[in-house]
Amino acid sequence: MRRRAATLTGLAALCALALSACTAPSEATILVDLPGLRNELPLLRSPRAVLDVLDVEGRAVAVELVEPPEGATALVQSPLPVPCSSAGRCAMALRVVPGRYRFVLHVLARDRCDAESELLRYAADDVEVSAWNTSFAELSLERADFDDDGDAIPAWFELLTCGRFGVPDGAAPPVACVDAADACCKDVSPLEGRRTAFAGGSHMRADATTAEVAPFALDATEATWRQLARCVAARACLVDQPNHPVRQAMVSAAPNEPVRGVTPAEAAELCAFAGARLPFDDEWDFAAAHRADGSRGRYPWDGDDLGSLLGHIGDGGARAPAADDDDIGCDPSDAGISANHQRRAASCPGAPLPVGSYPTSWVRRGAGVPLADLGGNVAEWTLVPGGSLDIPELPGGTAAAVLRGGAADGPIELVENDIPVVARAPGSGDAAAWSATVQRLAVSAGVRCAIAVDDGSSAPAFVAEPQCEP
Repeated sequence: MRRRAATLTGLAALCALALSACTAPSEATILVDLPGLRNELPLLRSPRAVLDVLDVEGRAVAVELVEPPEGATALVQSPLPVPCSSAGRCAMALRVVPGRYRFVLHVLARDRCDAESELLRYAADDVEVSAWNTSFAELSLERADFDDDGDAIPAWFELLTCGRFGVPDGAAPPVACVDAADACCKDVSPLEGRRTAFAGGSHMRADATTAEVAPFALDATEATWRQLARCVAARACLVDQPNHPVRQAMVSAAPNEPVRGVTPAEAAELCAFAGARLPFDDEWDFAAAHRADGSRGRYPWDGDDLGSLLGHIGDGGARAPAADDDDIGCDPSDAGISANHQRRAASCPGAPLPVGSYPTSWVRRGAGVPLADLGGNVAEWTLVPGGSLDIPELPGGTAAAVLRGGAADGPIELVENDIPVVARAPGSGDAAAWSATVQRLAVSAGVRCAIAVDDGSSAPAFVAEPQCEP
């Protein structure tokens, strides 16, 4: 666990302390800087920090607190409150007798069941404080491997997964949040953790060939960082890869935004953790392009040229057909139809937003809830079955990996159903070049998982989270 702790130095700004001595008993000013911790660990529930001042024997030292600034908020609570400014700078002035001291800062938080655990611990080497000289000390991360339930998953990571301390496998399965009071369930889309089923049948592809599609179901949203965090905590995703770029990005990502940066094989791991798989390309295309009369739609939402959005907003209203691509907005607040893409001559997000942020382009077909972000946000991996090459980036038995639906940093054209980005499995001599291509495409790639169903009339929801004990 010491190696894991070492990787967390980027989680928080180092806590800096400056001690200045005057006359006996010496007066020391201690500066504690924690805004980095707040920014990097946004899921902390009821956070508090405890600062211990210890002598060389390890005993707590009685200190006198100087009057805190008016209007300051106490962040560190016991035994000493640390007043913090609105700008996030935390400082306090102490009076201590000359001597040698050790400063230890404990960062604690509560989970959704109101259990408290220590997450991180910062400490400084012993500092000699005299009556006449100014002394300085710097707190750095000392421990991050606190494990209350003995499952080898650090408590801070369990909390990050939007779960709770004490779950046997270190995290709950990926599901929709079921506890409305849970602070980490704030702003969760009602679609996350749900699925929509399709009956399948004869389907016309973009090249005018046809395919027979068996009944299937798609997740209503793209997989989120919350779901990936649970998968990593359960050692089912990105195992023993603490420095993987996606794991590094996960620590500071908003939990309700879509995962991106994964290869097809990594995306398949995430789906497998949820008892699902990556969708076949024909399945994704059926959900996005198939229309009741057997024709193809230009965009995932209803209508060949944007058409009318009957009921897509949930109010039963209709919208007039759009004239051309320029009528597809890129901000959720845009009038008419909008999806997260890089629209020409417009100020667009340029990065993924929380799943379900664009209800004007929700897709209401099949049995179940609408499908969000089939167009835009992140491109989604699909697979074309076949092939026999053993390539790390590709699940076995795959002839091609396809990116569908466009992305926040991609042009509007890639949102169209008929313009996939295809990476075909290589011949025996160019596997390295193919791997490099997939790694490049993966930068904007996310995942929406699929399952097979019996008849397309219904789709099971994800497994429910463990509930708090009475």
